Parts: sequence; structure tokens; C-alpha cells
Amino acid sequence: MCLISFFRSRLKQNGWHIHEAALDRESPSSERRNTVYRLTDQSLLAKIAQDDSEWSVRNAAVWMLSDQALLASIAENDVNLYVRQAARIKLGLLMKD
Repeated sequence: MCLISFFRSRLKQNGWHIHEAALDRESPSSERRNTVYRLTDQSLLAKIAQDDSEWSVRNAAVWMLSDQALLASIAENDVNLYVRQAARIKLGLLMKD
């Protein structure tokens, strides 16, 4: 195994391919959304929750976030009702049905 292949396989084992997939705007939103649920990097989740063009991907990121201040901002400012509601539920401001 060449050295580059070794390091590439190590990066993939450590989750770097997950990060790339979550940020790849060319991939379908369903793939990005499913990838978000496997992320643990809170800064990456915050970026996705604020910047992704698809509401369903932002919504998935909101469910994975722990930053209360960011959740409050999203609960007030996101353009999509479902994303705002998810943030409010995470904050304990709404009851989940």
C-alpha cells in the first residue's frame, strides 16, 4: 500500500469523508441530510444549520446541535417554519407531539 493510500484510508476511517459529503452542495439533499445525522462536529453542524440551501438538511443539523445560543437564533430567524420549530423544540420552548 502506498503512503497516500494509507493516509487516505485513515482519514476516511476518522470521518473526514463524512464531512466532505455533508458539505458537498452537488450531492442530493437526501444524502446530505442522512450524512448530517452521523456528524459530531458541532462547528460543522452549525455551519450546515445556518447555510445549507435545503430546509430538510438545516432541520437535520438543528436536531444534532447543542449550542443553545445558535438554536435560539435559528428559532427566531430561519426562513422555514419546520426548522424554526425544530430549534424551539430543542430549546424546550415547544412540546414535541
